[in-house]
Amino acid sequence: MMHFPFITSYSQSHPKDFGVVRIKNIPYATSRSEILAIFGRKARLPRDTEEPVHIIMDKSTCKTQDAFVEFATVNDAIKAVRRFQDSVKQHHRPRLENRLLDMELSSQAELLKALFPFACGVTWNGAAPYIGPEVPGEPWTVFKGYVTEEEMTLLVRFVEVPSRSPFAKDCPQRPYECMISTLKKIPWFRPDTITVMERHIIFTATIRLCGLLRGALDAPRYDSQGNHINDTLLRRFFNAAMLCPGFSVVQKDNIAFACRFDEKKHHHFNIPRHANSWVYQHIVCPKPSVPVDVLEYYIALIREETVLSARENNIRELYERIAQQPHDTDDTGYFGFAWLDLNLPHQKELIHWSIASLGDHEMAVLQRIVHRALTRR
Repeated sequence: MMHFPFITSYSQSHPKDFGVVRIKNIPYATSRSEILAIFGRKARLPRDTEEPVHIIMDKSTCKTQDAFVEFATVNDAIKAVRRFQDSVKQHHRPRLENRLLDMELSSQAELLKALFPFACGVTWNGAAPYIGPEVPGEPWTVFKGYVTEEEMTLLVRFVEVPSRSPFAKDCPQRPYECMISTLKKIPWFRPDTITVMERHIIFTATIRLCGLLRGALDAPRYDSQGNHINDTLLRRFFNAAMLCPGFSVVQKDNIAFACRFDEKKHHHFNIPRHANSWVYQHIVCPKPSVPVDVLEYYIALIREETVLSARENNIRELYERIAQQPHDTDDTGYFGFAWLDLNLPHQKELIHWSIASLGDHEMAVLQRIVHRALTRR
């Protein structure tokens, strides 16, 4: 359907072929602004919303490792390394605090391998993942996802209990920056490799960190002077979460609520009206820039058609299905009984679906409902 106003959220994600530079021997408390200052204003970096600076954090200790910086092109990255080498030859090696820095040309593959160290069974061809076949007798080589639940839990715990690690206490912004990099670099453009469960794990950690960051800024004794926990970090974190092509409409609406951002800004992130009613649209979202009246027209078509279809079918079966639905969802009937047509399995089975399979299913069902509605007319 040419004018169909829905798309899958992950369809907005594409591999980015940015050039990459790796900086070694950085102090553990290095900030993003210090990394950017090394290259100066003339460096051609991607837009700030792309979050081109990735300071790698050891997720078991919260210790800072190397930093990766993305450039607009590979040639720009090469030029940056050459300028560094020229400075070294002139005995002006850049330093941070008391550490002499080392810099080398890197790649998207190295960056992603550093960001997702526990992703087994995957090799990187640039920004694109290749999932290898299972090796009999070697279960540790089987791909199980890019991140683990333990990783995400530790990330949150370092914020909740910074005394767990001296690095977390002295560098409180690092877990947030680690999550920003995770949201930006996980290959959402390969939805067949990401399960509903893995997305849920990432979202759960994201919204918990949102609440912790917002709470830290609202604390009565909070002092932003000299503190890396500030409004800029909140804005960066919020933008990364809201622009994440893997999250659903409801998930983004919950993130906006947790960060206490004005609803008037929702349209900047493609969040529709009545976002809390998109309960059963786990992957489908509005097509960017679609007029509100067009979107509302199609939703009304779906609502009217599914209600009419439900009445035509066995009403007893309908009530039995309604009774089986979870009661903690905010389903206002905005999409009518579209969930009946979706006919999704129980949550225990659904979490093992890939988001690609779920997205294809949702799109096919919505298109079928709309076609059915238009045929009636």
